[in-house]
Amino acid sequence: MMVGDDLFEGLAAHGARRSAQVGRGAARMREPVRDQIELRAVDIDSLIGQDHAVRVIWSYVEGLDLSALEDRIKAREHRPGHPPISPRLLLALWLYASSDGVGSARALERL
Repeated sequence: MMVGDDLFEGLAAHGARRSAQVGRGAARMREPVRDQIELRAVDIDSLIGQDHAVRVIWSYVEGLDLSALEDRIKAREHRPGHPPISPRLLLALWLYASSDGVGSARALERL
């Protein structure tokens, strides 16, 4: 007999008693989900053509000083809280929608 053989003595019996106490329900297992949506790594920038109008708008918005808007954002680095959407992105989206004649949020969603 090795030293420590009795270390786990009675452990299996304890586990069996616990199973009996919990009851016996249906078996739980992971089944395939055939209608699962697949997530893929995609470079979003490559989805837009190099000559697309939104690239001109984005270049313009990148050059703007939006510090007055950014200073009002309460979410800060190294602090808890969910960050808001970038004002730069929202402005670019609004300008693109306006240039395309879109004035409603529902129509904007379809862009």
